[in-house]
Amino acid sequence: RNRFSFEIFGNTEETQQLIRTLRRRLENLPTVTPLDQYSRKELLAYWINLYNVTILDELVRVYPKRDLKGLLIGKNSILSKKTLDVAGVPLSLNDIQFSILKKNYENNPLVIYGLYQGIIGGPNIRKSAYSGSNIFGELTDNAVEFINSNRGTQGKNERVFRVSSLYERND
Repeated sequence: RNRFSFEIFGNTEETQQLIRTLRRRLENLPTVTPLDQYSRKELLAYWINLYNVTILDELVRVYPKRDLKGLLIGKNSILSKKTLDVAGVPLSLNDIQFSILKKNYENNPLVIYGLYQGIIGGPNIRKSAYSGSNIFGELTDNAVEFINSNRGTQGKNERVFRVSSLYERND
């Protein structure tokens, strides 16, 4: 597990270009192999990987800005902008999360643990991409790690238990 080192990617055009190239390749994948050729698990991995590389690209563009919550909330957030074009369909990150993943995966609670948002109150990004063969095991690992971390849940005292705003943002 790791957190993303924005310092490395935010400092040079060359390193930023690596993320943009990966994003474009994932975005264009359906023009090479139509999405209906993939299994449900492979599609889940594809959409989460595309979401994560897109959010990384968007966040690297605003680096060194540190307060990211304002970028993630509201109708003008980077999650709401139609920044992607997948098989001729303009998509936002919210479209991927709520229109594609939530609907096609029966609102599976594990899915949110794969969606990186670059803020402390969210799951870590994994060191490697998801694949169809590892997707549910990796999502489960992310869920367990997040829930058991201070970022996910924290007992304030005997009567108060704090949970991350991730759950409210992803309702």
